[in-house]
Amino acid sequence: MKANYTAFIFIGSMLLLALLFIPNIFGQQKNRAETAWDWVLKNKAVLIDVRTPEEFKSGHLDNAVNLPLDRIADMIKTSYPDTSTPIVLYCRSGNRSQQAYGILKSLGYTQLFNGGGYQELLSVKPAK
Repeated sequence: MKANYTAFIFIGSMLLLALLFIPNIFGQQKNRAETAWDWVLKNKAVLIDVRTPEEFKSGHLDNAVNLPLDRIADMIKTSYPDTSTPIVLYCRSGNRSQQAYGILKSLGYTQLFNGGGYQELLSVKPAK
């Protein structure tokens, strides 16, 4: 009886692992940058760059708005008062944009996505 139970657990575990990795094997799972572009193109999401103004000046995504992380809580209501506005946040690596995500969520914004880093987004930017 114990051998049957152990075999059942083993087979069940292997099936679960297979199901978790199948989307990656067949390329069906999008990374966060690709998903961010879907939000921008399909949902007309606003692109918000939460890096410093200096970083923004050194290069940014087309149509992105610079609302630095340290000022986003004060600036967001003026720029985008509708809390249901779809918003994609990005920074250099995805860390500050995740912090901004938390800030905006606490302010009642409901359609938020952390697009990750600037270079990450550039690397999968759709052709026009």
